[in-house]
Amino acid sequence: MFWIDIGSIPKIETSWMDGSKRRILVSDAISQPTGLSIDFAMEHTIYWVDVKLNKIEMMREDGTRRTLVAYGNYLKHPLSLDVFESSIYWVTRDSGEIYSMDKFGRGVPVKLPGEFANPSSIKDKRNNTSSMSLCQHDTPCSHLCLIVPGGYKCVCPDNKAVKNSYPTCDAPHETPKPKPLGCGCLNGGMCTPNGTNILL
Repeated sequence: MFWIDIGSIPKIETSWMDGSKRRILVSDAISQPTGLSIDFAMEHTIYWVDVKLNKIEMMREDGTRRTLVAYGNYLKHPLSLDVFESSIYWVTRDSGEIYSMDKFGRGVPVKLPGEFANPSSIKDKRNNTSSMSLCQHDTPCSHLCLIVPGGYKCVCPDNKAVKNSYPTCDAPHETPKPKPLGCGCLNGGMCTPNGTNILL
C-alpha cells in the first residue's frame, strides 16, 4: 500500500498490507502532497499532486524514475487526482474545477464542464485486477486476510496473535447486521429517508 503524509516532514511512504517493510519513497522537493493515484495499466506507476508547489509528478512503485509531469500556475493548485487510460484528471483547490491532460504531460490542460462538489476526492471506483490471491477466493483466515508478496497473512483484531499458527483468531465474531427493510411506499407515494410517505 502507498500513502502520503503532509505533516511536519512531508513524504510518500509504502509498506506491505500487513504494515511490515515500511519505507519512505519520496521526502525531498515535496511540500503538501494531497493526492495519490496508481496507474495499474502502466506497471503500477504512482502519480501524485503537490497543492503548494503546483505540480504533478510520477514514479515507479519502488520510488525510482521520479519524473515531473506538469508544473506551474496553470494547474491552479491541484488537490486530488486520478489516472484513467492515457489521461490524468485533477480537481483544483480553490474553485473545484476539473481538468485533464495527457498523463505524460504532453499538450495543455483541458477544463471539463461543471465543478466538483468535493474537491478533496476525484477517485473513480476501480480495483486492481492485475493480481489474484487466496484472499479473494476461499480465504483460510477467520477474520482478516492481507495480501503480501508471495501469498497472504492472517491477522486478528486489535493486533491479537493468531492462535497456534493456525489462521484462527482468539477474538469474537460479530454477527452480520441485517439488511435494511425495503421502503413500504403505497398508492404511488415517494419514500423519504425518515420513512414518511409523500404523495406525488
